[in-house]
Amino acid sequence: MVLSFYKGMYQDGDRLLDVLHDDRDPGLLRIDTLVPIFTWPQLQSYCIYRLNQIDGENYRVALSKYPEEYTSPKYLVGDRGSIFSLITLAMMTPEAGTYAMFNLTPTYQNDEGKIRKKRVQGHILVASTFLPNMGPDKEVHHLNRHPRDNTVENLVCLTHEEHVAVHSGLPRNNDYQDAIARVLENTRGTCLQQLSNLTEYDCKTFFCNKDIQQHQKTCWYHEHKDDPEFNKFETLCTDDGPLDEYEINRKGEIRRKRTTTIVQEFHAGYANVRCKSTSFDSSFKKLRFNRLIGFTFLAEDFTGGDCQADHINSNRRLNHIRNIRWLPRRENVLEACGINVVVENTSTKERVYFRSLIECAEVHTFYRDPKKRLPPRIQFHLSLDAE
Repeated sequence: MVLSFYKGMYQDGDRLLDVLHDDRDPGLLRIDTLVPIFTWPQLQSYCIYRLNQIDGENYRVALSKYPEEYTSPKYLVGDRGSIFSLITLAMMTPEAGTYAMFNLTPTYQNDEGKIRKKRVQGHILVASTFLPNMGPDKEVHHLNRHPRDNTVENLVCLTHEEHVAVHSGLPRNNDYQDAIARVLENTRGTCLQQLSNLTEYDCKTFFCNKDIQQHQKTCWYHEHKDDPEFNKFETLCTDDGPLDEYEINRKGEIRRKRTTTIVQEFHAGYANVRCKSTSFDSSFKKLRFNRLIGFTFLAEDFTGGDCQADHINSNRRLNHIRNIRWLPRRENVLEACGINVVVENTSTKERVYFRSLIECAEVHTFYRDPKKRLPPRIQFHLSLDAE
């Protein structure tokens, strides 16, 4: 229908890319409601015009932080952080996580024939498109410290030195819950050991670099990270027997034997691997790295019953054989009573720090089921299932 109506109004070499419904009703085929699209610039201009009419957000064609490497002409970026795909003609949903991440299909300058996906942070897209001083050597800072608030007014471009300096002078972020806990976990994962006098930042790429570098000079785990004894992989063992599909080394790394791909996911702060059960029902179950290290390399110390794999330095991400030991459950509970506790009042965001769980228990009452019986305005950042 469109080709017949517009015959002779465009050159023979032009190709009809798409036909859009201006009234957004796909069932109505009146010629005055159909918009033929022949070029990408025409599609970009029309979608920007219609999106601005629909929700009032200011849209522009996405610009790349590295234009010499790739461009993103098939995406539109809004000044409130929205990303619109011209491929699917729909708003894109960001991935769950600390930052809003989007899977794009950019156009590479040196590989125009290839189709490759690229994960791009939403605040980088918005800053590259709307902020004039954005460049390859710049970083993006969230003014309100909320990593998923990508409105233009909340973003500012800084150099790496300026970004670190800004975060060094910021107080604790009480508006974005669990940010500090997540940063602490990332720090321990970076250096494989808990850092002392840790400076807590929200931008996980740039926090406490000096502390990490200083710590690595004396860190035993960093010094022995390439030791062949700890990097040798062996067949993974569980309490039900060996799992031939997986291998594990003494550093606490697990990989698939066939693809040699390192696997790990985190739940409640512990590293887990999702393995196929050895039972006949072919189900899957999550197994914690610390117990797998114990069953594979410290099986002679396992006494059965309520024996638990304890992290000696209380760092749940450090599953090195040097940091794992088997303890009876009650001894493990007593060990946990000596670690730091943070109590937060969820209404005022006030945090109180205690040197141990015992010290905290002298002030607050602990219940067996905190979710049901704890006062609603108090939240404990550490819960312990103790008798």
